[in-house]
Amino acid sequence: MIRGHRAVARVVGLACLVLALAGARRASAAEPSPSPAPSPVEVREQRVLAAVDRGDLPAAEAALREIVAIREAEDANGVPLADALTDLATVRGLQNDDAGAAEALGRSITVLRRHPASEVAGSMVARLDALAEHARRLGDFDSAEAHLREAIAVSGQWLPEDGAHARLLNNLGALLWDEHRYDEASALLFEALHVSEADEDADPGRLPVALHNLANLHREQGRLEEARDLHERALALARVRLAEDPRLAVFFEEAGVVRAALGEHAAAESLFTEALAVADANADPLAAAEIRLERGRSRRAIGRAAEAEEDLRTCLATRRRELGEEHPTTAQAEVEVALLGGIDEHTLLERALTTLDRTPVFAESRLAARAALAQEDYRAGRRDAAIARHLKTLDLADDLRAHRAASDVSRADWASRVSDVANEAIAWLVAAGRPEDALRVSERIRARVLDDQLRAAHVDWRLGLGPARREELETRERKARAAVAEARRRATERDGLGDKERRRREDELEAAVRTWRDVEEEIRAVSPALRRSLAPAAEDVVRTARARLPEGASCAVWQVGRESSHLFVVTKTDVRAVRLAVPPAIAEAWGVPAGDLSEATLERVLREGVATVGGGEASGLLAPTRGLGRLVAREEPAAAPPLSARLRELRRLADVLLPADVRPALLETSRLLVVPDGPLHRLPFEALILTEGPQGPVFWLDVAPSTTYAPSLATFVALAERDRQREGGKGGRKRRPGEALTVADPLQGTTPAPGELGPLPGAVREGQEFARAFADRGVVSLVGPAAREAAVKAELPKAAVVHLGTHGIVEQDRDDLLAALVLAPEPPAADEDGFLHLFEVYELPLSAEIVVLSACETKLGRRVRGEGVFALSRGFLAAGASRTVASLWSVNDEATAEVMERFFDRARDTGDWPGALRDAKRAVRAESRFADPFYWASFTISGVFP
Repeated sequence: MIRGHRAVARVVGLACLVLALAGARRASAAEPSPSPAPSPVEVREQRVLAAVDRGDLPAAEAALREIVAIREAEDANGVPLADALTDLATVRGLQNDDAGAAEALGRSITVLRRHPASEVAGSMVARLDALAEHARRLGDFDSAEAHLREAIAVSGQWLPEDGAHARLLNNLGALLWDEHRYDEASALLFEALHVSEADEDADPGRLPVALHNLANLHREQGRLEEARDLHERALALARVRLAEDPRLAVFFEEAGVVRAALGEHAAAESLFTEALAVADANADPLAAAEIRLERGRSRRAIGRAAEAEEDLRTCLATRRRELGEEHPTTAQAEVEVALLGGIDEHTLLERALTTLDRTPVFAESRLAARAALAQEDYRAGRRDAAIARHLKTLDLADDLRAHRAASDVSRADWASRVSDVANEAIAWLVAAGRPEDALRVSERIRARVLDDQLRAAHVDWRLGLGPARREELETRERKARAAVAEARRRATERDGLGDKERRRREDELEAAVRTWRDVEEEIRAVSPALRRSLAPAAEDVVRTARARLPEGASCAVWQVGRESSHLFVVTKTDVRAVRLAVPPAIAEAWGVPAGDLSEATLERVLREGVATVGGGEASGLLAPTRGLGRLVAREEPAAAPPLSARLRELRRLADVLLPADVRPALLETSRLLVVPDGPLHRLPFEALILTEGPQGPVFWLDVAPSTTYAPSLATFVALAERDRQREGGKGGRKRRPGEALTVADPLQGTTPAPGELGPLPGAVREGQEFARAFADRGVVSLVGPAAREAAVKAELPKAAVVHLGTHGIVEQDRDDLLAALVLAPEPPAADEDGFLHLFEVYELPLSAEIVVLSACETKLGRRVRGEGVFALSRGFLAAGASRTVASLWSVNDEATAEVMERFFDRARDTGDWPGALRDAKRAVRAESRFADPFYWASFTISGVFP
């Protein structure tokens, strides 16, 4: 059984039956003459063979039923009876009689259970595996799972750990994959791959199948590039090892699915065509139906509606004919046809949902059906019913989210998949006058993985594992870490290397990090602690957050949707909501449609620049350095849009994001919590221009209260609760006064090649000012060569106040785990690589009041809809810091030193970290040479209030 259609049961079953009975015929032919008269069983076996030869399966079944009756009369407990029942099951299966096949196999297994397990283990395992497949085809997934688990237990106790055992692990993993239970599936599929690689005598198809299923798991986790690479490996092996095997169609098909998910529809079309050719050649209508389903989805995505409809309706007709109208896969096809629109849309959706609600599979089809019916209700004026449907859809999505537990990437990707439903529900609830309920929905898809990480900080995933399994995983983990360190060293050795070689080494580094992450996810997948670490959706998080707000404080929460966006203003007493719109005049200036503010409009304004900039080399509204994936020093961008043009756009953006009717409530509050969303994660709100005064533009910075950022209200509550427990010594490490730690200019004394990372003299100045400001705490200074990785890791857990003045590496378009802080170069034989990676940050046992990341782009990283940004600053919060200061773009060394010097002085005197940062930026902005927001707006503070 491989994930995808199971196309081979008929061919394999027929071959096995013919071989078994032909063996009896050959044995009979070898008898000396004159031979005795054939027994009644032998007569009927000959009839079975003759019937199979002429394709008369009903006649073969009739003869086999007679054989079963004879064997039963001879010995109701005998192995020959069990074998005859298995042959009967095979013939019934060849006629697509899954219920009859399951009945015969169940009886066969009952007979075998009367014999010592050690004597019949091989037969028992094979029949349990076949019984599970028939149960799956009947839609009885609970029974299928039970049969496979029993088969694995018997195999593990009595049979070798070989390719046959890997097949069982794979089959159960594929079944759980179908049910979206990826946490359990991943452990089984990883194990199946390892067993397949170790067994040189395994079925030639075993390794490509294992790679194929692991690729599908990665696809469902949102790791599409990795899935594509694994599918290519699996397909290359399958072309050679399974050239004449019907299973080859699945390899083409699933490789096409991931290509379509990546938007590579031409490549997907070609792969689907090859898959369909294999399925048609093997006369497998169900395989062809599944391929048409996937091809239809791909064609629909690129607007080839007529061809998509033909594929999807053909798939539906085939499944109805072969499986019946109430089968789950038929319901899946009904949903896809209904999504095309048409007069039968409602009927199809309702019927499909009735079927799908009875089964754990095709969860995304259930979600799509519910969402489509909700939209139909809303259009028909049934507003309350539409909202109720969407809320139930989100309940289902939350249940499914828990089963993606082994992978942070998968859970973040899942939230992004249901974000459109959530955003639609938010808009409907706001329109219905229920802003607090709308905000609760927003929290259900916001920064949930970070919540999980806060709960799971410093969990030992290895507890509860057996010694052998633990040692095997830890050995692989050590090797993976060493490979990352070596790849990072090679990636930074750039002298004399051409662009092609540098890129190759960067790809090697990314591959090493992926291997490391696979090992870590496998450890978590088999850990008993995994499920306990997941944060459930907090229904009362809005009420709790309001209670935690200090007197006079407010919170501004932006929700950015694909079609519409909202601003929520939260105080201790109420929640207000405003639907955000782009007025006609601003829309004309920006070259976007007037009306609702969309995610696409914000992306264009903040990333690409806007029409009034003039279409030159502008790289965004605030002109951060272009090419964020490169290693860049802290310096001004080469091509910033003119200041006057950017100031106009900052004013327009403020008018859109801060409507006049709620702006006073935010400006007059004592302190403000900002919760951004989508593209707004790249925007420091202090840079927005609220009005024009006699002395020039009035920025948010000039008149607003001190501002703290948070990824979500739930994160704000969780961090505040963690701080409260520490102050009281409950629930973990009690906060100590602690030392102050500064790490400054690790590359001091190095001579970089042009365009490469070099010393940061401004960071040394920052470190000196930091040491002066916090001298009473006892300062540890790691400057220049002293800032070695081992020393930094040893000191960070002891520190209450931390300053890290170094370069930051951010790979926005590549794996977020490649993000790192640059530390002092390590000698060739060192255990460390001189980079503090994001994955290492997560593991640090921190309890710091604040970590100041005075480095480039430490608040940037890969952004996932709903989840936010996987940034270095996020890692320090998850590891235990109460708050962080981080930057949104490559910052100027001198201006940063000015901001930090004033920040440290004010924080020491007041203990008000957000207020100190606001005042420091105001002082630097007042200097004419640093008036441009580029110099002072980059740094923001995230976490808890003082």
